[in-house]
Amino acid sequence: MQRKIYIRSFICLLLAGVFALFTSFNLATDEAKFYALGNRTPDNLTFAELHSILRGEKQRWKDGTKITLALMKSSTPIGSMVTKKIFFMTDKELNKYFLSLVFQGKISAPVFFDSEAELSDYIAKNEGAIGVVGTEIKGKGKIILIDGKANF
Repeated sequence: MQRKIYIRSFICLLLAGVFALFTSFNLATDEAKFYALGNRTPDNLTFAELHSILRGEKQRWKDGTKITLALMKSSTPIGSMVTKKIFFMTDKELNKYFLSLVFQGKISAPVFFDSEAELSDYIAKNEGAIGVVGTEIKGKGKIILIDGKANF
């Protein structure tokens, strides 16, 4: 009888630990902050405008400059979070989405990077480029306010 109580207690503690682990993981990913970087881009965008631009629905800035998408590879932690939180897709769905648009001739392929430093360097050197990073990088492109905030 006493053994059953110990086993039940152990199972309850184990389940509580697993629940706490998943809860803390979800809180950490839900609190992820992003920064939009650009070169010759507007100073402010709404999240809906950013979403439309990153999906390739908008191809040129108001001044006529071609928009170039610079994104982190979905195999990187920040790239995977951007895929989920901004594109609302899985990594595979996003790759399929861009391949489809490129093959249909609707957009130029985005440029993908392994590091935020490479991405920000690319944006700083290419007019019309826009991308999303997970850390504020000063002096490499300008931070675009999204819904009035530096991070979103």
